[in-house]
Amino acid sequence: MLMLHPGSLGDFLLALPALQGLRRRFPHDLIHWVAHPSLLRLFRQTPWYDSGTSIDSAAVAQLFSSSPPLDDLPFPPLDAAVCWLRDPEGQLSSNFRRLGARQLVVQHPLSDPSKRHRSELFWESLSPLGVFPGSPMRLVLSPKIQQKGEELLRSWQIPPSMILHPGSGGEGKRWRPALYGELGDFLSQRGYPVVVLEGPAEPGWAGAVAGAMTRPVRVASGLDLESAAGLLGVSLGFVGNDSGLTHLAAALGIRTLALFKATDPLRWGPRGEQVRIETEPSRWGGAIRELFDVPFC
Repeated sequence: MLMLHPGSLGDFLLALPALQGLRRRFPHDLIHWVAHPSLLRLFRQTPWYDSGTSIDSAAVAQLFSSSPPLDDLPFPPLDAAVCWLRDPEGQLSSNFRRLGARQLVVQHPLSDPSKRHRSELFWESLSPLGVFPGSPMRLVLSPKIQQKGEELLRSWQIPPSMILHPGSGGEGKRWRPALYGELGDFLSQRGYPVVVLEGPAEPGWAGAVAGAMTRPVRVASGLDLESAAGLLGVSLGFVGNDSGLTHLAAALGIRTLALFKATDPLRWGPRGEQVRIETEPSRWGGAIRELFDVPFC
């Protein structure tokens, strides 16, 4: 079976319940992934991943061409394919049928205009394959990735910390650095080590948060996805905007406070065992106290 998902980290994790349901439905099938390389590396040891190919490879480009030779493709023999993207001219569907896919799902769940949560749309797209929702499973990092987080803490000579991630791929999703600075001081003053994590989409944003704080704080920038995931895996908790890392923290079962601004949490909110979503800064203090057992005094 081949799974093609062109999305970034957050979109990928919104599909997690569907992927877990797919593995329950086909426990013995080989699942070959086509996705961004950083995601293939991050998820390679999960139960719903057996092998993978970069979506940027020349071989994959053949799938989007009209009547390509389809030679030297790195895929195993296909009896089914799931492609979560648009195929308006039907070229992708035609090529997968030429490769032997008897069962084919080609949909773009994220384009659905309804108010339903995006994760529901992903698993609903798999209903033709007999995949139905079940109890979600917590995402588990590989020991190698977990070790990356432990090595970072040792190199910084700090204990497990609260992670603040003030960035996001869309600037409209980000709250002002001063508000995160207040959160950082609130936690630091109560004895919690704080790390401000910066992603590649918001250079300088973590530094602005650190500058807004009255206490020294560790800024983590320039980390690759596996190192950032490892850092989350050894953290005490996570606070972030609507971003891929916030969805990752939630999927890992970390206590996660998601601060939504421009997007609708009913459609895009992270889901997990220990997740709280807030949209008003006036409620952040109470949410931190309840979620992380942090006293006000």
